[in-house]
Amino acid sequence: MPTFPVYVAAEAKLVIERAEAETKAHLQGGVSPIHLLLALLRSPSSREELSRLVGPEVPLNALEDAAESEARQPKAWLFDPRDSVPFTAAAKAAVSRAFDWAQRRPHTVVQPGHLLLGLFRPPARTRLFGIWAAPEDTVTHLLHTVGLTSDTLAAKLSSLPELPEP
Repeated sequence: MPTFPVYVAAEAKLVIERAEAETKAHLQGGVSPIHLLLALLRSPSSREELSRLVGPEVPLNALEDAAESEARQPKAWLFDPRDSVPFTAAAKAAVSRAFDWAQRRPHTVVQPGHLLLGLFRPPARTRLFGIWAAPEDTVTHLLHTVGLTSDTLAAKLSSLPELPEP
């Protein structure tokens, strides 16, 4: 598959910046996928795009409430609010998957919808009590509880018109 340059839409850049602010607001030491999800849902322009993308059957308010509840869970490490907040490995992987999804479509601009799709983590197989299991991470579970799957979101996203390159 040929590769081509991928740009980040202004709305997607704002989401990534807002994720750091969400992390600081929750006094946590690293931007995680849950902070990316909150940033997607709380940025007016990306929320509008997500609403068009997923349709009225997906309760974005309920998803935001569940994500906020998860983000409020105490974490083991804090940070100095004057410092910039690093992205966790899981958040970096989610952003990387967003770029991968954009290239597969083929879209040349990463939009908030690509970021949402990147939050779906592929299942990792683990062995529990002699049985192979594929546990979901928290964000993937939250997205599934409101009826979103990576397959349906990818299909809807590929039908969107391409944004012009910046």
